[in-house]
Order: sequence, then C-alpha cells, then structure tokens
Amino acid sequence: PKSQIPTPKSEIPNPKSLLTFIAAPDVSAEARIALRWLKERIVIDGKSPAQVALLARDIGPYRDAIAQTAREFGMPVQISGGFSVRSNPAVDALISLLNLLTPEPADDAPDPRFPFRPTVSAWRSPYFDWRWPEAGVVITPQDADALDRLGRWARITSGVEQWRDAFVRQVRRFKLDEVVLMEEDEPAASPPGLAEIQALQRKWELFQAALTPPQEKHPLAELVRWLEDLIGDEPPREGEETTPGDQPAAFSLNMAARIRHTDDPRLRERDIAALVALKETLRGMVWAAQALKLPPVTFHEFVTDLAGALEAARYEPGAAPGQEVIWAMNAAEAAGLRFEAVALLGLAEGSFPAVVREDAFLRGDDRAQMRRSGLVIEPSPRSEEPALFYLAMSRTQGPMLLTRPRLAQGGAEWQESPYWRTLVEAAGVKPLEKRRETLLDDAPVASHPELMLALAAYPHNPFRQQMAAAAGQRLDRWEHGRRLAQGRFAHRQDAYDGDLSHLDTVFARRFGPDHVWSAGRLEAYRDCPYRFFARHVLHLEERPEPALGLDNQQLGLIYHRALELTFRKGAAQADDADALIAIWDDLADELLDAAPETYGFRPTAWWPQTREQIKETMRRTLVALAAENQGWRPRAFEAAFGIEGRPGLVVAHDARAGDALRLRGVIDRVDGDGRGNMRVIDYKRGGVSGYNDRSLAEGEHLQLPIYALAAARALEHGHPVDGFYWSVTKAEASRLRLSKFGVEEATSTALSHAWDAVEGARDGRFAPQTPKNGCPDFCPAAAFCWHYRPRRTRA
Repeated sequence: PKSQIPTPKSEIPNPKSLLTFIAAPDVSAEARIALRWLKERIVIDGKSPAQVALLARDIGPYRDAIAQTAREFGMPVQISGGFSVRSNPAVDALISLLNLLTPEPADDAPDPRFPFRPTVSAWRSPYFDWRWPEAGVVITPQDADALDRLGRWARITSGVEQWRDAFVRQVRRFKLDEVVLMEEDEPAASPPGLAEIQALQRKWELFQAALTPPQEKHPLAELVRWLEDLIGDEPPREGEETTPGDQPAAFSLNMAARIRHTDDPRLRERDIAALVALKETLRGMVWAAQALKLPPVTFHEFVTDLAGALEAARYEPGAAPGQEVIWAMNAAEAAGLRFEAVALLGLAEGSFPAVVREDAFLRGDDRAQMRRSGLVIEPSPRSEEPALFYLAMSRTQGPMLLTRPRLAQGGAEWQESPYWRTLVEAAGVKPLEKRRETLLDDAPVASHPELMLALAAYPHNPFRQQMAAAAGQRLDRWEHGRRLAQGRFAHRQDAYDGDLSHLDTVFARRFGPDHVWSAGRLEAYRDCPYRFFARHVLHLEERPEPALGLDNQQLGLIYHRALELTFRKGAAQADDADALIAIWDDLADELLDAAPETYGFRPTAWWPQTREQIKETMRRTLVALAAENQGWRPRAFEAAFGIEGRPGLVVAHDARAGDALRLRGVIDRVDGDGRGNMRVIDYKRGGVSGYNDRSLAEGEHLQLPIYALAAARALEHGHPVDGFYWSVTKAEASRLRLSKFGVEEATSTALSHAWDAVEGARDGRFAPQTPKNGCPDFCPAAAFCWHYRPRRTRA
C-alpha cells in the first residue's frame, strides 16, 4: 500500500537530482547498467570502490551477471554469499573429469566412458598436470590436438574400446599406406605419423590407468581418499610457504600447484578458495557417512552425491590484500553501513517487495480462529519489505541508481514495483528505458571500445577527427564501425567485406602461374569468393563432432568404389546389365564388410539395412548405366592427373605469354569407343537435375569439360566427344551432355570462367556472394558471414 512506502527524509535536499531510474531489458542488463553507473561514480566523481555499493532485495539472481560484468569492466566486486562451489571452473573441470569414468557400461549397451569431447578437453585443461616423472611422460597441448585429430578421424563417440581400436586402425593404415581421395580431388586429412601415434598411445594408456577408480562398492571414506590423492596436496593457506614443482609419490593432478602458477591473482584466489571448499565438502561427506553409518556406495553414486553437495556448498573468493572492493549484497546485509553512492536493483513486481506468502504452519483461518478465542496474534505474517526498502534507500545521501527489469525470463512484460511507481511520482523524474540496440551500454566505461563505439554511433561529432587521431586509428575504420552499427553493409565492398585488392601483389604470387588448381576450387570461387577465401586461403574448416553411422561423403566414396570395382572387372560386359549385377553381387559383401574401417565410420544398428539399400541402389544404377554403355567400354577408373607425380593439365593463357592455369583432379571414369573417341563420366551420389547447359554457361559447374580436356591432353585417352554427370541414387544422367552442348564450346566456356576465377583470386576479390539457392551449411564462414542465407529446402 502507498501508505507503507516511506518518503525520502529531509536530509535528502533534492531527490530529483540524486535519483536515476533506468528500466533495463532483463536482470543481466540490470547488473551491467548498475556496474557501469558505479564505475562512472569512481572514474568521473572520484569515489573509491569502498564508497559505492550494489544492493538488491535478493542478490542471488544477479550473482553470475555481476561477476561476469565486473571481470569485463575490471572492477573489484565482492559478492556477499559467494558462489556455488560447483560453478567454479576448477571444480567443474574436476567433476567433468570424474564424469568420464561413469557410469559403468551395461550389458549389450555402448560404453559411455571417455566420451570424445570431454576427454580431449581434459587433456587441454589448465587445471590438470598430466605428468608421469618416473616414465618421463608429459601430456602437452600438442598431444591434445593430436588426440583430437585421431578421435575425429576414427569417429570416436565414447568407450574405451573405441579409443583402443582407433590406435590399432591408425597403425594398420601405415602398413597399408592408403591414400583416400575426396570429392574435391584432394587427399584426405593426413593422420599423425607412426612415431607420434605410438607415443600418443603410451600417453593414453597412462591417462586411462591414472583414472581407474575403485571398482564395486566401497565405504565413502575410501572413495574420498582416492579422489584427494588424485587432486593432489592441500591448497596453500595465506602466508604458507610452498615449494614449486613438488611431486607426490603417486600420480596426482597437482591442481593446487597448477592454480598457484596462475598469472591473474584474482583467478588464483578464486580457485584456491573453491578448492578449499571442495576439500571441506569431501570431509563433511565422510563425517556424515560415518555418523549415519551409511552403506558402501559405487563410484558412480559417489560422483552423483558429490556433485549435489557441491551445488549447495558456497565459497567466497577473497580480495587481494589491501585492495578496496565494491560490495554487492542483499539489502538486509547493508544495515549499519553508509556509502557515497548506491545502485539498487530489482524494483519489479514480486521482486522488491517480495511476495509475502501465507505461513504454512499457521494459516490465515487458524489465526482468525485464535484471535476470536482471545489470543493476541497478528492476522497475517508481518511483512518486512517496507523496512528493507527504507533500509536500502537510506544507505546513502549521495546519488542513487534504481533499476528494474522490463522483461521476465520467458520474455513476458514484467510490471514495475509499487515502490518504483511511488518514487517516480515523488521525484518527478522520467525513467530511462534501455534497449539492446544501445551499443554504448556494452562497452566498459572510459575504455577504448567505448571511444570506438561513440565515434561510430555519432559520426557528426565535431571532435571526431581529433578523437580518432588521438586514438591512433584511421578514420576509415570508424566509418566501417558506423556502418556496422547502423546495419548498412549489404551493398558496399571494402577491406572488411572481402575486397582485399590492396593485397593484390600478395595474392598474385599466391595464385600465380605455378599454383595448382582443382575444378572444385574453381567452382567454389565462382559460387562464392568469400567461401573460397575462408576455406582455401584462411584454411577454416568446420569441425563436426564425431557421430555414429555414415555421412554423405563416406556414402559417396562407397558408391565410387563399388562402381570402379564392378566396371573394372566387367569392362568387357559394360552393356550387359545382368552380367554387371552378377559381378556386383559377388563383390558387394566383401566391399561392405571392409567399409567401416576403410572409410572411417562406426556402424549403427541400422547398418544392415543401409547395406541392403546400397546393394539395391547399385543394381538399379547398373541397369541404367548398361543402357548408356552401348558402344562404349570403360578404359580408365579413378584416373588421376596432377597427383602423385602424374602429369597435370596445363592451359596457357591466350593473351599473356608465360601465364598458365595448372589443374589437377581425379576422373571417375573414362570410356572409349574403339575408334579413338572418348567420353568422361563423373559420379554423383545425389541428384543431378541442377547440372544443365545453363549451369555450365553461367560458370556454376566446370568440372566435366575440364576433365574431358585433361583426359585428352594430360592422360592421352583419345578425342573427347561426350561426357555427363551420373546420379547413382537416381540412376540417371545429367541433362548437361558435352555431345549436345558441344565439346569445344563447353571447354572454351569452362576455361573462360576458370580464368575469371583465377584472376579474381589474384586481384584479391573475395566479396561474399549469396548463391541463388542459398548458402550451403558446410560453408566454413556460415557462423560469422553476415551475407549467409540458409539453403532453401523443398517440402
């Protein structure tokens, strides 16, 4: 009720000039705005950190946002009540490590232990010291990278056997000396060397042995003892002498020693405090188990109980000795304290004042009955909210910021508190409404990023020239920042949007006459120069998590191999569908049995059905190909040019002496008619409806005529008269056929587009270009390119 709202006291002479009201988008933005305002009081008004404070009815919902923003702004903030021990990065890393070992695999179920990503992360963690001095073995960040490459190559999802099998398969590959060629005519990513694999396997074995927990059920004290031995010696107390490099007799992670060598003192104090709280939690669990005489538990049960206990346990990072801090606390904890400036958060309905709920043990009806019986008792629970609000408002006579969130967690409108409404009316001040579009709110106060955003947001600032010069920055960068801030970047190309023409001499050398291209790279440039730049200049590549089963590329490789083996054995019967199917049926099982190891995937329960589907697809496509083979006989399979010492295709420029276009690739199949004529076939796993005369004329698909030219010139297979793309799954040829388009015209058209791509790369022209059907999801720039548009899918 308004009657319960305390009015400002007379010692506040002009509340209108001292109170600032800001409605923020949400609680996270509230914390950011409040800390920014407090930093203004420190930087602009000359206050010390100890003279300002951050208050809330309940600081809990703001805890994480305050901590993160304080780190960004470089502000020493001490949050009352501390943090959950489980949320500390060092403790979280330890729990994640223990989760590698649980639960034990059930019968006939995949082994869940040592999943790929958490295992690699454990090797990379700065909190763990993977060192075995007696064996002279140390796990380095380079070893973690090698393990990551191995896991991706072997498609490891989880399980000890998968990791062991990966090492065995990798060693076997060295003996077979295999080279797998991909769709883009490039060798598959090379695995680590044999010596590196053997050393990595040794480290993996030591790693697994060190993390072997007690089996079966054990008293809680034994499991705690095992974990404490793994963690290492006690964290150092304040003023305690430590000897760097001390190693215990048994293996340990030496977490305390690793934390002691952290450069940032705030992070060091934070993690040490959390590690001390972890040890205290473990001892509390042992005491409770012994006092209650709890039965033995499994390691998995122990880890589950420990994670729950750490969620409830708290720790408070201490400030550096002699350092003043900004206190962030509950309003009730501020009693007796005075500050020069205060920010008060959470003046929203149900937050401040908090909802007063009925006493569960003495309900309203019971109270009324007792009052009728003559007992003196309050009719309802007494609300302390007005007193808490008055306490918070009276903590300063100086400036005060009051904030409220406009939106709840689900996005619904969050009504203001009655305290907020009354104060706004009394002060006669219009609250400010902050929105996400206000970029300056995201910059630290009095910082270089704030200067940059200010120049970008206010391009007509008369001091812009001097400010930019003082910052040592070129004005074109500010102009680019302004366009980004206003969203005007769609039609202008500059150095920030793929135009690197000022580096044309660098790219002219990079893609000069000696550079070897592939048809796939030329098509990638034609499709989107920026995608080509990201993939082939910056060498960016999406790194998907390993998964069970086949992907499209592996399925395509299986079909390529199946067609090669079938036609290699049945070249003389290429037009006899029954003979080709009989050959395929004879070799299918052997090929598919070896496919998981050959192409590096892990079969799922659906693999038997996939095998039958591959067999049936091959039968259909062989029947259709036999009809296309009338008068033709295969003469070369997987015909490589410009690879492994084989001659490549060299095309001289018509007008520039000494300039040449060098090409490499792998032709799926070359056919001859016995009269010196030749045709090329390029297999595609999916449909080929988009491969037509227009796609060649516009430079979208260049591969077929380039391959025909390479088969004639580099491989000397005869005179090219035809060629087409073949869809294996659709069992049909493309509408683009060199015999109909004209071989010479097709070759001339393809080379013209190829030279355009080469010259564009040499000139440094890599502006993004959204394909008409949308961008492919495998583009390495998909995560950050502002021109990215998802590819349209058919219903």
